[in-house]
Amino acid sequence: MTAKTIVAAILLSFSAAALAAPDSGTLSVEVTGLSSVAPVHLGLWDSADAVLSSKPATAHTASVEDGTASWTLKNVPYGTYAVAAWQDLQWQRRA
Repeated sequence: MTAKTIVAAILLSFSAAALAAPDSGTLSVEVTGLSSVAPVHLGLWDSADAVLSSKPATAHTASVEDGTASWTLKNVPYGTYAVAAWQDLQWQRRA
């Protein structure tokens, strides 16, 4: 086997590995230390700049159990996101 063949085989294996690599993952958000059972509202934005100026790309309302609220999103494309969480202690559902 020549050096050119070995290099070609290595490049081919890296390309195949890149094709098999997932392009998304699971994002888990956990809010802890909550003293109220009021639900927690969570939002996911494509950037931190968008949090105050637009609606979230996706949102969720989580119940509180033992002072913790959780949210798990599957198949989220890899990237940079902003997550915000808020709890309406008077349960008036204002965002």
